[in-house]
Amino acid sequence: MGEPLDLLYQKLNTASSAMQAMRIQEEIDRETRKTEAQARSNAKKDAILLQGAQTNIAQKELLEEQLKAVKEQNEQLKEQCSLLKELYETEKKQSEDNAKVTQKSEQDVKHSKIFGWVSFVVAALISIAGVLVGILV
Repeated sequence: MGEPLDLLYQKLNTASSAMQAMRIQEEIDRETRKTEAQARSNAKKDAILLQGAQTNIAQKELLEEQLKAVKEQNEQLKEQCSLLKELYETEKKQSEDNAKVTQKSEQDVKHSKIFGWVSFVVAALISIAGVLVGILV
């Protein structure tokens, strides 16, 4: 890279001939163009960086919204899970109670059957005894 612009301007002020002044002015113009090109390049880079930062901020906001929605869904799922557990426990208890009732009913049916047969045998014996008494008397 050439000399700094300040130094070139000092040389221009102290130039002793028009040719020397013209060369110094050309060098100043080249350095000015380089500086301007670098400034444009830096401005483009800054604009790209700014756009990237703005995009990152928008993405962060979107992710925060999504995270909030996911947290809400998780809470709803937890509530549903606990409700399902409660329903399961209630159904399980009812099923156990129904099994006990069914077992009790089966025992009652068995006892009723036995009672029915015993009643039948007693009635049959009484009938036979009645017939025998009727024949003998």
